[in-house]
Amino acid sequence: GFLLPASLPDMLRVQEDRARHAAVATALVLLRYLALFLSLALPALYVAIAMYHQEMIPAKLLLSVIQAKQQVPFSVPAIILFMLIAFELLQEAGLRLPKPIGHSVSLVSALIIGDAAVGAGILSTPVVIVAALTSLAVFVLPSMYEPLTILRILFVLAAGLCGPLGVAALLVWMLTSICGAESFGLPHAAPFSPWQRGAVRDGLMRWPWPVLVDHPFTVRAVKRGGGHHR
Repeated sequence: GFLLPASLPDMLRVQEDRARHAAVATALVLLRYLALFLSLALPALYVAIAMYHQEMIPAKLLLSVIQAKQQVPFSVPAIILFMLIAFELLQEAGLRLPKPIGHSVSLVSALIIGDAAVGAGILSTPVVIVAALTSLAVFVLPSMYEPLTILRILFVLAAGLCGPLGVAALLVWMLTSICGAESFGLPHAAPFSPWQRGAVRDGLMRWPWPVLVDHPFTVRAVKRGGGHHR
């Protein structure tokens, strides 16, 4: 089913958050925001740093990355895109197979393909780690799986072409588009854009129930002709 109108913070909350302790619910919400950032930007940041700013990597880790990269005949963006597409194929195959064997086949296939690709010198170990962490972060946000998949590939392409500048430019474009979008009159970035009083209390954190009861919070929808209505 669908719940409308919906905003970006709504997609980072689950119904169980209302039943959890305020501190636990807040920590899980912040963890989902971190997962959102990692699923979008982690592969692109790896590409941008490995290609344009190797000095940002610690010396010992840089030596390991360079040694692993020398054995791989393909460019960093190419192998990152290969791994992302391979994980998407495994995920889709797991969904289409019968449930009793779908997840097992996906897990075993990922282990076999990753180990064989590293052993054959097609992929490097850091790339496999980055792709695996990205896939784990995406699974934390199942309601945003499809748009995150497309945006992640766009971020990798921008990082390969323009480095960190391309990642920053695409991020600004994405945030601008989100802030300008609406869902049945409700700003998609509400309550952060436009900023509303109590946004941090209810949009980013989950305060204790006595505070929420004494200070109720509602998101204000935007009228087409200007102004606001509740």
